[in-house]
Amino acid sequence: LLCRDQGRWDEAIAHLERAAAGFEHEGADDYRGRVWNNLGEVAMLCGRYDEALRRFTGALELMATRVYQVDVHVNIGLVRQAQGDEAGALEAYGAARALAETIGRADSLPLILYRIGHAEQRLGRAEDALRYYQLAIEAIEARRAPLRDEGLLIGLMGRWQLVYEAAIGLCLERGDPGAAFGYAERARARAFADMLARRHELSAPPVAPVGAAEAAARLPAGDLLIAFFAAGLPGPEAALLRAIPEAAAGLRSCLAAEPRLVRFAVSRAQVTAEIRAINPQSLQPTTRFQADGRRFLPAPILRRLAGAL
Repeated sequence: LLCRDQGRWDEAIAHLERAAAGFEHEGADDYRGRVWNNLGEVAMLCGRYDEALRRFTGALELMATRVYQVDVHVNIGLVRQAQGDEAGALEAYGAARALAETIGRADSLPLILYRIGHAEQRLGRAEDALRYYQLAIEAIEARRAPLRDEGLLIGLMGRWQLVYEAAIGLCLERGDPGAAFGYAERARARAFADMLARRHELSAPPVAPVGAAEAAARLPAGDLLIAFFAAGLPGPEAALLRAIPEAAAGLRSCLAAEPRLVRFAVSRAQVTAEIRAINPQSLQPTTRFQADGRRFLPAPILRRLAGAL
């Protein structure tokens, strides 16, 4: 699995096939089904969709534990989306949701609801998509345990922030900057609450961020609140995403969010949002030296950043 997450496909397959052979020898079909699911994931990531579906179908037949069947149904939905079959994807995600709710696997519901919303959005049903994104966000915020970058995975990769980013992007497409600002503040508030909870080993406190209407009402006349939100920043899944070949371009489009920087402007009179002409990934550190934020402080760099923002 480490090889898979680093995009080392051949090594991952070799290890997984050894594991599958060992479990088959022991008659441990349930464990072999889990390995078949992992083999299907590698095939999917390489763009071999027919092989992936064969593996996933075999995994469901082998598995006796329904907990991991949820993941298989989600993976089948991802393959269907990668193939452009959104209706087939919704059927698979629906099966995953029904099973997760039946067995009480609440940890998987944000992922499933997010994926349903993504498929609905691709079908042009924006209102339905936003409703599922909202349900996914509510499921995230119902969790009191702090969420780490790698804690709530969106399938194989991604983080819980992707759910908020999807809602923000859809609100902007629908011309509703006020709602987009609200989701951005909810994402920021949840991240801050999680940071505090991790540092002090507490459960994440309830979050009640200020929305656009409340922020506007609190501003003195003539004042302007500027807030930025960066979407599509790479995380622990970056190596895996880079390794996805062109043959799996359909899958990449389901997993990789477009990097963009949104600038919100809130006044007493209105809320506006614009996509700024700067890639937020260019501000991410790639070395230990760059991780020192003081590198932005020299006057020429500050002037360039101010102009770009």
